[in-house]
Amino acid sequence: MIKRGQYGIYQGKEYSLGSEDGEFVNLISRDYIELKHGFIPHPLDNKFLSKKVKKEDLEKAYYITPYVIYKGREFGIAAGDGSTSSIIIGTTYKSEADELGMRNVNKSEYELEVELKDVQLMEERKPIWGFSF
Repeated sequence: MIKRGQYGIYQGKEYSLGSEDGEFVNLISRDYIELKHGFIPHPLDNKFLSKKVKKEDLEKAYYITPYVIYKGREFGIAAGDGSTSSIIIGTTYKSEADELGMRNVNKSEYELEVELKDVQLMEERKPIWGFSF
């Protein structure tokens, strides 16, 4: 799975972070073991569990932006979550796009479908809500 979005550490474990309202945030999990730890089925999709906690109870909170290294260069991920064997990478640089055989999908936007086995998956993590690393 390719992580993207808000994540946090709560009681030593990493969770995806859902909606937040001031001092509270929802932890999101797919692990039904979490029912023993105060999580409840999400009202819109019971494949997910959620638990409302105070932001101050998080050990860390950060935003993850995934990217890949492909043929020695960094690219953003335009589509794909790692659930299939390929993703779509993108660039706005025409010369780079031409060199790699990328297709033009919009004005100054180019994409290429690549196999996950051919890229190195990376993450940039930036602290949010006043947290630091």
